[in-house]
Amino acid sequence: NSFDVRTLLEDAISQLMLMANADGIRIFVFETQNTSISSMELRRGYDDLPATDICPEWFDAFGITAAYGNDSRDLPPELATAFPNLADPWIAVPLLAYGKLLGFVLVAGKNCIFSSRTLMLLSTACRQLAISLENAKLFGSIERSYLKMVDTQEGSIQKERLAAIGGLAATLAHEIRNPLATILSSLSQVRKHGKIEG
Repeated sequence: NSFDVRTLLEDAISQLMLMANADGIRIFVFETQNTSISSMELRRGYDDLPATDICPEWFDAFGITAAYGNDSRDLPPELATAFPNLADPWIAVPLLAYGKLLGFVLVAGKNCIFSSRTLMLLSTACRQLAISLENAKLFGSIERSYLKMVDTQEGSIQKERLAAIGGLAATLAHEIRNPLATILSSLSQVRKHGKIEG
């Protein structure tokens, strides 16, 4: 399913790494629904590092602009504690769609010198990725609503069928009962008033 969020991120991760000529990449996506918080991290080239617990504060650390630095000392304080072993130059780019911050991408590379052109390229690519992610979520929401409507409609159709069958059964019972009542009434009268001659 091309509208699956994880699939979109997995498709994008290699391209973003190539674009930045980086050794490693981590994509963090954070979502708040009602009172629950869900998060997702995808990585490539950081397989030896432990998973990082994603904090909502991270997404405000950079604001809505990309940033870069030489190691973890250049990270905002909210992120420096999360990535204390980041010894390589890095670029962090927000995933921003329709004015909503969805997460960020952190790329790093040994001996990399990230240019302003690379920063601009990654920023543009991440804006497109964020729009795709938001559209995928919207599509998923529409798909769930549609499936719920189909289930509801099928339930309504089933109820209508059962009601029609019930109505038909009542009509048949009535149609059978009327002549039967007449026959039974006649037999009762015959028993009461006379004998059947034959």
